[in-house]
Amino acid sequence: MSSSIKNNGNRLLRRVADVDNQAFQSVVVEKLLLALLHRHDSWANDASTFNEIEEFCTSAIARSQVWAHQVQKTAEALLSTLEPCLTNMNSSSDFYKHSKTIESLVLFGSEILSAEIISFSMADKYTSMLALVASKAMEYGHCSAQSRLIAVAALKAAAVCGWKITDIVVNSADRQLYGPVYSDVVQFIPTLAVWKRCASELVSFSLENGFGVIMLVDVLLQVATFKVYSSKSIEWDAFTKTLVANIKQIVKKLEAAKLDTQQTLSLLQVLRYFLELCKHCSENLIVAVRMGPIPDIQHAIIKLLKQHGCSYLIKAEILRMLALLGPTSSLVSREQHTSNTLDALVAFVYDEFPIVSVDVLRGSKEFGVFQSLFSELLSVIEQSKSIAYLKIIYPSLKEGTKHLFSAEIKQMLARFSSSIGSSMHPGGTKNNDRVRSQLAELLDALLDPTLDVAIRKSLLEEVFTPLIECQAGEALQKFYLMESPIKKSSIISLLATLISTSAEVTSEGSHIGVFVAFSLVEILYRLMDPEVIRTDINSAFLGHKNGKGRELTMLVCKCASKVITKPNEDVDDLIRMTCCAAYNCLLVAVSRTQKQEKFFDQILFQPALWGNVLDLSREYDLHAETEEFVTIYP
Repeated sequence: MSSSIKNNGNRLLRRVADVDNQAFQSVVVEKLLLALLHRHDSWANDASTFNEIEEFCTSAIARSQVWAHQVQKTAEALLSTLEPCLTNMNSSSDFYKHSKTIESLVLFGSEILSAEIISFSMADKYTSMLALVASKAMEYGHCSAQSRLIAVAALKAAAVCGWKITDIVVNSADRQLYGPVYSDVVQFIPTLAVWKRCASELVSFSLENGFGVIMLVDVLLQVATFKVYSSKSIEWDAFTKTLVANIKQIVKKLEAAKLDTQQTLSLLQVLRYFLELCKHCSENLIVAVRMGPIPDIQHAIIKLLKQHGCSYLIKAEILRMLALLGPTSSLVSREQHTSNTLDALVAFVYDEFPIVSVDVLRGSKEFGVFQSLFSELLSVIEQSKSIAYLKIIYPSLKEGTKHLFSAEIKQMLARFSSSIGSSMHPGGTKNNDRVRSQLAELLDALLDPTLDVAIRKSLLEEVFTPLIECQAGEALQKFYLMESPIKKSSIISLLATLISTSAEVTSEGSHIGVFVAFSLVEILYRLMDPEVIRTDINSAFLGHKNGKGRELTMLVCKCASKVITKPNEDVDDLIRMTCCAAYNCLLVAVSRTQKQEKFFDQILFQPALWGNVLDLSREYDLHAETEEFVTIYP
């Protein structure tokens, strides 16, 4: 029989199921179940054979009441032989005397119960017996490989029958007894046959028992790290759905009473793994959880983040969760994502972080706390993929390179820009429009006169420039031609207006505005096709199409030349930075639009500009060469 099943598989089983002969059916059922009971060593690694037998038995039960009755009758007869083996088992010698029989029966029971070949109503009577097998195996088996195998199979079968699997961690004696197989238990709990029976009880138990919540965390971790089911699979959805119905208990527990740090951390970990699970569900289930527990989770953790006196460990865990609930997360719809989260994070920085980072001494306890929280905060911003979230670290950007974690900030901003830029796709109108909207939002911040110079400089160099350099020609053109939401004029017109008055500015805020304008126009000339600048960009600047194509370039060159040659009594860092931006813009505009040597000679190498773009108190060693012109400028 076993050889036939191995060689012919489902074809044979389908034919057998169609034979309308009760005596024959009884024999087939008995042989099949005996094949599950008496496993040969050569079959040990051939899971497909047993899967075929299980599938056959399951389908046979569904197709025929006669088959169902015969399968259950035979299975019960086989399992009933387990009880005599346990009678008067009070020593290791008793256990080893019957261990082979017990092993076969328990593995058999675990298989048919997990496959639901025996109905739950019939299986309940085996619960206590299977739990007793596990207890005896652990007590008298001396943790041998065989005894652990028996215990795990018995516990799984008992759990499928409805036994409280949490009993193995209720008291210290049980924890010690079942400790060697704890990790094995955690691995089988997520299987749907067990999970559907124990999920509600495990969640309820975890609310009252510290070991219970640790077990729940360990179980969720197994699934969240793809060790049980595949992402987006039916099984993944089924596991998560079972958890959804119980997760609100945990949210209520967090809100109802003040808990100790460890208990709060464990409950937050459960919620975080739940969010991780939801991320990998089908779209239909994600839509459902957006309306269900996720808003409640978001409200609860923001409320907890605002509480004073909470351990920094709790707040770090909350930040990890908020990173999963940002404005671009699939778990949060745009309608649900309000400014509450952003406002809470801004307030968190104000309450928890030092005004000046260097006031915290490296190596101190405060430094460790600051570093831990700041790292998680940067992760929230990075995963948000939202320009609005950058305001959270404005105080840090204001410190510039003096900030304790300036290198980490710089690295995060690079990843942040790359992540937003990489969402641009040819033909992907929705994503492309969103990126342009983000650029426009960032431009408004860059031109905000109330924003500190260091912040605006950092945003330009670390975010805006790398982000806009990711744009293809058409996307770049659309950005410069789009209307600024605040100024109600095209972006190129807005920049041209700032450049036109650049030589007259005197205030610090105005200087940084000029710096931004010249920097953005320099990017335009460097990356855009010169013909597009002569036509579409120039027409947008003029407001009509009757120009000659060089009006914008003439304005840029004229105004930049004025800025870099303007006499300044005291050239500070801001003025020099502005003049350098103007000179870079002039250099690129001329090199991209002019070919005659006189333009380079007369415009780019005027004696009056050097005092504005160079610090004359320093020595520079410059090397330059050209293939176009014969004149070499020292």
